[in-house]
Amino acid sequence: MTLEPIFALLLISFLKKKVNYQKVDYDLAKYLQFGFYVSIALIILDVVSSTYLVTLLVQVFLFALLYLVYRRQELQAGRHMIFSILPYAILSFISSFVQEFFPSFYKKTDDFFESAVLFGVLWYGGMWLVNRNQRKALERERARREAEEAQHRIMAQLKVDLEHEVAQRTAELVKQKEELQVTLDELRNTQAQLIQSEKWPL
Repeated sequence: MTLEPIFALLLISFLKKKVNYQKVDYDLAKYLQFGFYVSIALIILDVVSSTYLVTLLVQVFLFALLYLVYRRQELQAGRHMIFSILPYAILSFISSFVQEFFPSFYKKTDDFFESAVLFGVLWYGGMWLVNRNQRKALERERARREAEEAQHRIMAQLKVDLEHEVAQRTAELVKQKEELQVTLDELRNTQAQLIQSEKWPL
């Protein structure tokens, strides 16, 4: 049994969670679901039959899936997984090809091929951990930036509101000052008239 259909299943499951379906003008969810079912069928076929043709079919399916993820913009969320899966896929393809067409050479070097395939699996595990940690760090940074932007928007709105209140209060104070000045002028005029009227007796 090869791991290619399992890797395909993991990649499709990841894409189903991470792809933004609003950015595409076709039913991407339907195609991903179809790929999911094909992966399950290939796992079953690979378990039931271990012929080279089945192995080749599974490998072609995985390479086609990796190519689609690499080429299609809407599937870019899974591009980092290409570099996790690709070493295993290439090493597994070479190993099964050599095993099928050069069996005597494969028997002499089977330890090398098995180690290389194991390296591919370990590479996938290591890259998966690194990518997962990077994604989490990016999500935390994105959340922090969004919180900062929201805080900046709130602060900007508060500043606008405060400036509006200050301008309104200043206008009210200027109006009150003008009214007080008018009242003061009237009082001075009244006082001057009273003084004048006292100076001129009747």
